[in-house]
Amino acid sequence: MRWAALVVVLSGSPAQTLLFAALGPILPMIASRFGAGGGGAFISQMVMTMPALGIILGGLGSGFVIERCGVRRVLYASLTAYAVLGSAGLYLDNSISLLASRFLLGIAVAHQSPCVVLLLAERYDEHARAKLLGYQGAVSGIASFTALVSAGVLAEWAGWRAPFAIYLLALPVLACAVIVGRLRRFRA
Repeated sequence: MRWAALVVVLSGSPAQTLLFAALGPILPMIASRFGAGGGGAFISQMVMTMPALGIILGGLGSGFVIERCGVRRVLYASLTAYAVLGSAGLYLDNSISLLASRFLLGIAVAHQSPCVVLLLAERYDEHARAKLLGYQGAVSGIASFTALVSAGVLAEWAGWRAPFAIYLLALPVLACAVIVGRLRRFRA
């Protein structure tokens, strides 16, 4: 069970990093897909911008939601939303829907990250917390590098939609969160 807890507490920063790193290499393809000229370029830029707006607005209410609903429920919901909304480019054809999903993805991250920090604070002592926060940063860097390379390879192999599948990595984290949530000490 310890490994599942580590997966969950190390997921906070990488989830934020993947918001941007997973799609950076395909921005020209997105621009081409949604129109030549300024329209496609604008949509491509907004694909990168909308999650940040979602984080800003979602962060304003995430503490309230976590307090009312509990860490476990919010973590499960935010990881599920992360997988569904992040992978939306696999199945959405409309630019407005894609941009809305990216905005909502930012809101999901704004709720997931505080849950991870709360679990980290609850489960680990001061020394272990400091170490794990450092590891979280290292895992974030690895995720960023890997996503950038993988997104380019996936796009060359299967087209502009393929890198959106990277967001499905939230599902194994969700499985680990469910395992951790079954432990009495994590029921928040």
